Amino acid sequence: MKRKGLIVLCVWIAVLMSHAVCEAEPLPCKAFPDAVGWAACTPGGRGGRVIRVTNLNADGPGSFARAVGAKGPRIIVFEVGGVIDLDGKSIGIDEPFVTIAGQTAPSPGITFVRGGIGIHTHDVILQHVRVRPGEAGRPKKSGWEIDAIATSGPDAYNVIVDQCSCSWATDENLSASGPRFDGDDVEQWRCGTSRKITFSNCIIAEGLSQSAHGKGEHSKGTLIHDNCTDIAIVGNLYAHNRDRNPLFKGGARGAVVNNYIYNPGGRAVHYALVPSEWGERPYSTGQMVVVGNVLEPGPSTRRPMSVLRHQRGGPCEVYLADNLAIGQADDVPLLEIDSRAAPGECRVLDARPFWPPELVALPAAEVRDRVLANAGARPWDRDEVDCRIIREARAGQGRIIDSEQEVGGYPRVKPTRSVFDPSRWNLHDMTEREPQRSGRLRVVIETDAPGGDPDDEGSLVRFFLYLNEWDVEGLIGTRGPGQSRLGISGKDRILQYVDGYERVYANLKVHKADYPEPDALRRITKQCYADQEGRDHVIALVDRDDPRPIWYLNWGTNEEDDKPTALREALDHVKATRSDGEYERFAGTLRYVEAHNQNHLGRHRSALGCYMDTFYPDMDGGRWYHRWRPLTERAGGFAVDRDIKTGHGPLCAEYTIQKEGDTPTFMHLIPNGLNVPERPAWGGWSGRYGLNRDLNMWWCDRQDAWQGTTHRDNTLKKWAIHIQNDFRARADWCVARTYGEANHEPVPCVQGDATGDIVFLEAPAGSSVSLSAKGSTDPDGDRLAYRWMYYPEAGTFGGDIVIDADSGPSCSLAVPAEALGKTIHVVLVVTDSGEPPLTRYRRIVITGTGGSVTAP
Repeated sequence: MKRKGLIVLCVWIAVLMSHAVCEAEPLPCKAFPDAVGWAACTPGGRGGRVIRVTNLNADGPGSFARAVGAKGPRIIVFEVGGVIDLDGKSIGIDEPFVTIAGQTAPSPGITFVRGGIGIHTHDVILQHVRVRPGEAGRPKKSGWEIDAIATSGPDAYNVIVDQCSCSWATDENLSASGPRFDGDDVEQWRCGTSRKITFSNCIIAEGLSQSAHGKGEHSKGTLIHDNCTDIAIVGNLYAHNRDRNPLFKGGARGAVVNNYIYNPGGRAVHYALVPSEWGERPYSTGQMVVVGNVLEPGPSTRRPMSVLRHQRGGPCEVYLADNLAIGQADDVPLLEIDSRAAPGECRVLDARPFWPPELVALPAAEVRDRVLANAGARPWDRDEVDCRIIREARAGQGRIIDSEQEVGGYPRVKPTRSVFDPSRWNLHDMTEREPQRSGRLRVVIETDAPGGDPDDEGSLVRFFLYLNEWDVEGLIGTRGPGQSRLGISGKDRILQYVDGYERVYANLKVHKADYPEPDALRRITKQCYADQEGRDHVIALVDRDDPRPIWYLNWGTNEEDDKPTALREALDHVKATRSDGEYERFAGTLRYVEAHNQNHLGRHRSALGCYMDTFYPDMDGGRWYHRWRPLTERAGGFAVDRDIKTGHGPLCAEYTIQKEGDTPTFMHLIPNGLNVPERPAWGGWSGRYGLNRDLNMWWCDRQDAWQGTTHRDNTLKKWAIHIQNDFRARADWCVARTYGEANHEPVPCVQGDATGDIVFLEAPAGSSVSLSAKGSTDPDGDRLAYRWMYYPEAGTFGGDIVIDADSGPSCSLAVPAEALGKTIHVVLVVTDSGEPPLTRYRRIVITGTGGSVTAP
């Protein structure tokens, strides 16, 4: 499931300067796509090091506290899920430029209990965590007064708290505060406290009422303290808080937009300046923009209740539009002004005085459903507390509580662990990359093969036979004529392959309509050994208006004179001529795969969207680069002279030797139902890869259990017959003038889905799952054989699974209780009865679900 916030952003909105609406112009690079408000452009930890949280300890090595205490730009990710018990203390975020990405944690995510998080610095992004302080065993009115999450102090600015769940606080659930009167005048006051803060898409619920706060009753949602400025409160669920849903105090300025406020006890949104707290100081005027909010009373609500209440005490300007108060009499006013307020103390504006940058407001009629679907931490993986609060809001149930014990107490869940996979995430904004589905990949190769490296020339023949599967946008030769055994340049040699392809093109089109025209290939064939032709072509491709990433396959560089590759030249040029944000977006478009780590990308490596090396490491019989031939050359009776080089047309006649060292750079890109290009750890036709953290790259160091052995070779060997049969069939297409003269791959169907996409299923841990291949077809009418294969190494469960009826068109399996929050990979293998027999797959990913599990 794609991780989205609540607000869908469509266009660049007006930039605010000194609270005056100016002409619309683009903002700089945003924190993440859905970021809104005056903090929308905070970089957080962008460009900094990635720090992994590896345990649930309150402090110490590997802990969250140690990660936030580190200096310098940093992105904090989680390799553990569960509960962090703060033992009555709060964690302070005091070092700036940090992104805290709770979305990276394995299910059930991260929950902090018996403490809170205080943000005292600038440029902070906090996403997808739950903070539930509770009473922590403290007596009533004992002075245990703690916010779940709060910004505070003169350095607290450019802060985004997004998609978090804040509940059971004894003070406020979520607040912005600091010194109120630090300085000599109003502008200095506003610069001396929290400012430029966004609270978006959060669940802010169940502030504890008669609890440990020294004053007694204190069920509060959000406090925006005196003189806090540029505060955006957008898309949140306020539920079961007595007051402050939210409260803006004297002189505070900000916007309250598209929030759903359910079951407030005494007040929904309100403004109040407390004269005794201001003393002899002149009052500053507060400003509130209140748009598109929905108030719905519940069992604890005092009725009637207005959306906004102005309490007496100080001047305020308010703009209201499109707010709804449902479940009450039609004559309830949306704005209630305290009868004791001085005349004109609350002034209603006809036009909004400002508007949060990047925000497009939803109509109020759509807000309730959108907030309930999207608010809170990890809405795709809500915990029992958030699920209950959502259920109560939908059903009109629930109440304000005094203690977390009234609703089940602190969560207790078993810790879960999963290695952070950077290829899943866009590190510049910590959004998750979706595995590409039912779409064609953009592919570029840069090769020293033509005339220089015979094993690469073998790879090139195989590559050409799969041209129909991708949008191939570049064929770049790196060798000059003086480096070729044939005396011609790499570009000219590639064009000779295109000539051979052209001579079999008509036949290939009979079998697959998507083979590209030969002239189209000639137009994208470039060189990089003499001038900037290759470099400029790469830049033009990345700059093209196309949201898809580019898979850049490098088969070798120009080693003789050490001229940089076209890609290195392109990255150097963009780095030198564009802004940091533009460079990051450019490099982040690239998914780089190479054979033999020889291309000297240097400083650019860490900026790439993915870096994968198919050469190393040296283990289990040698380097992975050298394992292709022994694992495939005779698989299934394959004979290269008979099946490829002889009698299969001029393109296949170019085939050289079976070493094919560069073939693994593209085999995992073939859309066969097994391969998932951006999940190299899941395994496929290039083997199964692990992340080398020291080098920040993927390499083939994984081992699979298969046929009684555990070995790296098994990550490819189990598919080798299928791979070579596929190669044979495509060579046959080169000379088969009619469709009936050759075999074609089957089309597997799972649970009625024949798209070829991954099938994602959820099943309660301890239950049984039934899978069906009904609807699978073969274009040639061949008989189909089925095999359901459990792939333990690809998932996060890894324990024993028994598949019943694993060789039929349907099967079943039990999801163990221990698989809660973990994934189980099952691969449907469908093989036809044609000659050669061809195989396609469907990958089914089952996630074990269920409620909280008590830790032992």
